[in-house]
Amino acid sequence: MEDFFKGKMGQFFTPREIITFCVEMMNPERSDLVIDPACGSGGFLLNALDKVRKFAESNYDEKEAWEHWHKFAMNNLYGIEINDQIARVCKMNMIIHDDGHTNIISTDSLKNVDEITKT
Repeated sequence: MEDFFKGKMGQFFTPREIITFCVEMMNPERSDLVIDPACGSGGFLLNALDKVRKFAESNYDEKEAWEHWHKFAMNNLYGIEINDQIARVCKMNMIIHDDGHTNIISTDSLKNVDEITKT
């Protein structure tokens, strides 16, 4: 597993600063669909979730905030990872960060969309 995280298998794990910059530019909202077709360990997805969570926590009471960002995670946050082991790491990372839905699938994101939706 160590080789996966060092990029020896052809993967490139985006530095956290780049992820933060991209998500700030994207500025995801509750109604936006966020999909990462090469999600790796879930950095972009977690950052997008955190952005929506922070918005909800500053604009709603505790119960409404929880519902707001959990609905986002359940219905609008998706990741695809070709490597099954890395996809499992991503799922665990999402669970640890209270996603609870883990819309992460292990498949080739360059496949036909119909094939992906069957997965």
